[in-house]
Amino acid sequence: MDFGVMLPHFRQAASADGIIRVAQEAEAMGFGSVWVSEHLAIPTEHLERRGSVWYEATTVLAFAAAVTKTIHLGTSVLVMPFRSPILTAKAIATVDVLTNWRMSLLCVITAKPRMFHKISNAHALQVNLPPDVVSVE
Repeated sequence: MDFGVMLPHFRQAASADGIIRVAQEAEAMGFGSVWVSEHLAIPTEHLERRGSVWYEATTVLAFAAAVTKTIHLGTSVLVMPFRSPILTAKAIATVDVLTNWRMSLLCVITAKPRMFHKISNAHALQVNLPPDVVSVE
C-alpha cells in the first residue's frame, strides 16, 4: 500500500517553497505520491476561512515534477465542465511523458449547479452522463 501527500497549493500554506519542500520530503520519506485538487473560484463568504489562493492543479504538478525524480503525481479532482478537454488531456499527457509516466488523474464530469452560476465561462458544459458512458483506459 502506498500513501500520498497533498501539496500545499491552496489557502495560506500555498507557496513555491512549500510545494518544493513537501514534494521533496515526501519523496525522500518514501511516500508513493503527491496530490493536488482543483477549486476554480472561492466564494466571497469563504475567503476568510479558505484564503484567496488556490493554484491551478496541472501547473502545480508540473512544478513538483521538476523538483522530484520518482514520486508519482496526481490530481484528486479536476472539474472538467470548466476545462477544455483537449488542452487538459495535452497538459496531463505532457507531464506524464516528461516524468516517465508518473501521473494519475481523477476528473469530475459534472459540477454543482451553483458553480455554473458563479463562474462565467463560455466553455463550461453542463452534462449529466451516466457512469457507463465514461471509460478510462
